[in-house]
Amino acid sequence: MSVVRTGAAIRGRQEAVASLASEGCSAPRFWENAPGDTYGRHSHGYHKVLFCLSGSIVFHVQGGDMELLAGDRLDLEAGTEHAERAFWAKHDATEFVDFSTATPALFPELKPSARTISIRLPASLLAALKVLANKRDVPYQSLMKLLLAEAVEHELSVKRSVR
Repeated sequence: MSVVRTGAAIRGRQEAVASLASEGCSAPRFWENAPGDTYGRHSHGYHKVLFCLSGSIVFHVQGGDMELLAGDRLDLEAGTEHAERAFWAKHDATEFVDFSTATPALFPELKPSARTISIRLPASLLAALKVLANKRDVPYQSLMKLLLAEAVEHELSVKRSVR
């Protein structure tokens, strides 16, 4: 499968959008990586074009590692297996990013890795979860994941504000 890196292809977001539009590509999706983000080996059923707008990111492809710096472009032919490791795995983001301007993003096509676990719950807690799930018309395991994710995010935000 083909992988092509073009250095200094654009000078910012507007040029990236214009470049994609001029090539007839679909509307771009923008995302940012948090410190230490990695994405396991995967491929796409379409030709993927990526621009690095700031910082850097390392893509692991069959031929070796490819680092994209701000302004670089990466073309991945459909079916090309790759993985990513964000620049931030080795750097402190506060030196480069103004987090006060960050906005939440959704990644509907990103498939996060999941692991099956076994957990013992008191019968009364499980019954209460099932009642809540029924009221929300969702599977109780999905509700458990949602509630757990919210609790973890809350705890992490409390710990960040205490620092």
